Amino acid sequence: MDFSSFFDSEGEDSFGSASDDGRGRYSASDDDYDDDENLECNEAHEGGENSEGGADDRNGTGDADDASEGGLRQPVGANDFLGKEFATEEDAYAAYKEFAKIRGFGVRKGDVARVDGVLIRRDFFCHRQGTRHAKHYDRPERVREERLESRTDCKAKLKIYYDMQHSVWRVRTIVDEHNHELAPAVFARLLPSHRKMSDGDKAQVDSFKQFGIPTSKIMAYMAGQSGGYGMLRFTKRDLYNYVHGQRVARICDGDAAATISYLEGKANADMRTVARYTRTSDNRLGSLIWADGEMMMDYQLFGDVLAFDSTYRSNNYRKPLVVFSGTNHHKQTSIFGFALLEDEEVRAYRWVLMNLLDVMGQKMPCVVVTNGDKAMRSAIAEVMPTVTHRLCGWHLEKNCVQRVKEAEFRKVFRKAIYANFEICEFEEYWKASVESLGLHDNTWVKSTYESRHSWATAYLRGTFCAGYRTTSRCEGINAFIKGFLKSTDSILELVHSLDRVVKNYRNNEITAQFYSTYYSPVLTTSLDSIERFASKVYTRAVFREVKKQIKAVATLLFRGKDSISTTTVYTFSRMGKPNRKHKVLFDPNEEKIECECSMWNSEGIPCSHIFCAMKYEGLEEIPPGLILRRWCKDAKDCRSTQVDNKDGPEGRLLRYGALFGAMSLVAQLGAEDAAEFVVARDGIASLIETLQRRHFDKVGSKLGLSPLSQIKDPVVSKTKGAPRKGRS
Repeated sequence: MDFSSFFDSEGEDSFGSASDDGRGRYSASDDDYDDDENLECNEAHEGGENSEGGADDRNGTGDADDASEGGLRQPVGANDFLGKEFATEEDAYAAYKEFAKIRGFGVRKGDVARVDGVLIRRDFFCHRQGTRHAKHYDRPERVREERLESRTDCKAKLKIYYDMQHSVWRVRTIVDEHNHELAPAVFARLLPSHRKMSDGDKAQVDSFKQFGIPTSKIMAYMAGQSGGYGMLRFTKRDLYNYVHGQRVARICDGDAAATISYLEGKANADMRTVARYTRTSDNRLGSLIWADGEMMMDYQLFGDVLAFDSTYRSNNYRKPLVVFSGTNHHKQTSIFGFALLEDEEVRAYRWVLMNLLDVMGQKMPCVVVTNGDKAMRSAIAEVMPTVTHRLCGWHLEKNCVQRVKEAEFRKVFRKAIYANFEICEFEEYWKASVESLGLHDNTWVKSTYESRHSWATAYLRGTFCAGYRTTSRCEGINAFIKGFLKSTDSILELVHSLDRVVKNYRNNEITAQFYSTYYSPVLTTSLDSIERFASKVYTRAVFREVKKQIKAVATLLFRGKDSISTTTVYTFSRMGKPNRKHKVLFDPNEEKIECECSMWNSEGIPCSHIFCAMKYEGLEEIPPGLILRRWCKDAKDCRSTQVDNKDGPEGRLLRYGALFGAMSLVAQLGAEDAAEFVVARDGIASLIETLQRRHFDKVGSKLGLSPLSQIKDPVVSKTKGAPRKGRS
């Protein structure tokens, strides 16, 4: 509301009679209002309105709109108020605030008077005026003293009364007498009563916070948008107070209860979303695991290799966050689910792994990659006894540096981890190296050698690991996630932030799929027919690896060709390594090719020896038996997968994905024009009615949701590792 018109000087006569006592005090004529002594009313301070700026103004959220946007056309005097009429009490308060802002002081609401419960009088004071209720006993003594010292016996005030005959509020008295220095215009906007975040400001802040923008950057952006900090109608403290208030409001029923309620809401919107949690003995949140339908679909397709690691300082309760991940057909990170652990004991990991398998339809991974934590290893051995547990090579090298002081052994150990030895070669190399360096009595060297089946490439040859040899992907995920999280986040904020993380990874996958589908790579090898076929089948990332093997055919030397029944045996060696020979078996009847280097079994792509045999056999396409579907462009195309007869959770998920893809196509075609839209809409409505009838006949009634029982917030967990410096 613009109140500048109230202050246009049109002559004193137009405002009614007034008297000035020479001390900045102005009063209306006695006919306008009876003396206070003739009033039979109860006079009191309204609660919370006698502190600086009033309860509403302390955070910069005043009741009335700031009327200073249009500015005043000429100086304002106190007598301009006399005789003015206001429709409501708040209009009068807003006009007085406007006057006070130009003069350089703040205002607050003060005394009231009522008759038969009806408000008939209201006083507005300068914010520096003392009050009977200025003591705040819930504050420290020093703060109370500073607050009281900031008060002065300022007499500035505005008194208004309610004219019942005309149903308006009139000004009775205005005192413009200050015994303190008035604030200049540059500081007047910082007075509490003149600060306010508008609804538009709040909506913009809410939108920024929804996408994880830090509060400090929001303030800088809005200042730049407004033309500088001086143009904002609120301070940085007001902004932080508002953000904190919104944060508290979201978890008013408790952080744990709000988080579970949010996850249940997601489950209602997506029938494939699952969240499970445990309770402690005192009814607090223990461990929590959740995954949505897209994660479950990715696990069914790419869950043959599972990697997970725990990260710390991701939430206010110090609960370890576990991210289950793998690699998709673009060799990018694919997230399968999240878990918050009650602690890092074996029982917590056991519960999480058991529920992960249950959610994923009991599909067991082939390989699990971890950093070698003892609790993880025990839980994996108990829950997944048949799974190959591969230890992270990077963590092993780190432990080697800490446990073995012999610098030469670090080079030896690194070669033992990653070199493509035969088992006998590995044993000879290890034994000779340990003896030459005198480390046969080292405890760590002995214990590490006993677990060689979990880290040596020689023992893991032929085991498909999808390129995993370390948990570097997990470390990369943790580093990326920490850009979205803070150690002070609530669990609900943590879940929201992880949703944004997942959206980011999925957008990367969509972008990679677009380039793989609509862009054709340049052919550079001499085996152009095989290379062209590979470029049409594999994604761009996988094709780059396949292309390296095709190029390596030029470095191979033909050593011989034999026949065993219908199988042809080729022998090749690489230039410069004549003693290192590899045999390739080719069966023309089944178009089956195998190489003893086991690269296809380990990485899922043909090796250079196989491509060389294909060249000699004149094959222009890679045999179907050598094409691993998880590396193909259509790996996630459920239309090419038979899902009709599959039972259990896996079949349900695959059918859901197939129908979801079909409905996306229906929506795309139905939106072309109005006629197609009507056909699609009517067809979908008819189909829904049919399916609902069949479902009712089968189930009998709709499935309901169990009510959410109250659960308390968790306590701060004790994590592993050294404590932070400077803290006990």
